[in-house]
Amino acid sequence: MIITDADKIDLAERIEPVVRRHETNFLGAAFADASCHYTQWRDGWCSHGEAMWKVHGLLQEWWHDTFDYDEPLLRPIHPVGVEWSNDLGNPWIWRGSPDFRLPEQIAAGVDIMPLLADRKACGANLVRILAMKANNTGWAFNPRQPQHTAILQRTCEALDTARLYGELTIFADTKLLGIAQPEQQEIYERMQDLCRSNPHIFLELVNEAGHPTQQVNPAAFAPPAGIIASHGSGLSDAQPPQPFWNYATYHARRTPDYPSPKPFTNWDGYAFRDGDPFPLPCPFVCEEGVKPESYDFDLRYARLMGQHARITGGGTFHHNAWNAARLFTADERRCAVAFYQGLGVVL
Repeated sequence: MIITDADKIDLAERIEPVVRRHETNFLGAAFADASCHYTQWRDGWCSHGEAMWKVHGLLQEWWHDTFDYDEPLLRPIHPVGVEWSNDLGNPWIWRGSPDFRLPEQIAAGVDIMPLLADRKACGANLVRILAMKANNTGWAFNPRQPQHTAILQRTCEALDTARLYGELTIFADTKLLGIAQPEQQEIYERMQDLCRSNPHIFLELVNEAGHPTQQVNPAAFAPPAGIIASHGSGLSDAQPPQPFWNYATYHARRTPDYPSPKPFTNWDGYAFRDGDPFPLPCPFVCEEGVKPESYDFDLRYARLMGQHARITGGGTFHHNAWNAARLFTADERRCAVAFYQGLGVVL
């Protein structure tokens, strides 16, 4: 039996008199208040998500013992210095997973919800997707294909359903795909519209500017209005394009020089920038770095990457599962959990 949010809040309204009849006063009062929130939602005084969140607070442990529960709202996020906050002023930490292939999978009719659940169960709160990809690793996603924007919209909706934020990286493999100006500008405008209609999606302009597969000039693009956006990343161990937008994305050292500490210290934006004055102007998110097999699946190493990434806003756990759009292996999963624990997740 699938119990929806509406079922839960309706149950809170209906069970209140039963609890009162058994003279369980504290829970009875909680259910009475829950009924009040239900009425407010029904009469249009608050959103369903807000009513659910209030009811969840009232029922507390009883709720957790009875149903699986997830926060119903992906609240707007904005940078505060090198950190993040939601619209209520509560801190938020970037805990990403690269899953570039999700739009291509949706276009092929694949159910991506098990994969999203897999990432979230390890501690991720965001996945990174690509708006385009040439067929140089066994799959492709072409922005010229029919329904391209509609497919990305469905991907955004799936993330919202899974209660995950997303980072949409626009330009990848532009040289291989033969996409140059002014077509790049048209795509950029389209992707801005997509992100504005999906405020849980961050925008990244370009993946690895300067890569042989790219023909993008980041300086040709103005920062978008009303969207939390990054100007893009450079190559591994290279600085990202400037000026920085709302946040900066970069790729740390990926050479398998374990047990050198450099590949995990570089997850700290201060160590990566090496010499910038305190404080940095925005969050610095390392979104690609050394992969688990390169540090022998050492959980201490994975945790240290997360701890260093936390210093300047968070990071994205880098792995090989993305290219096959598969679930984590047992070893990858343990490293992912350790990485997100380094970022402060308690599972």
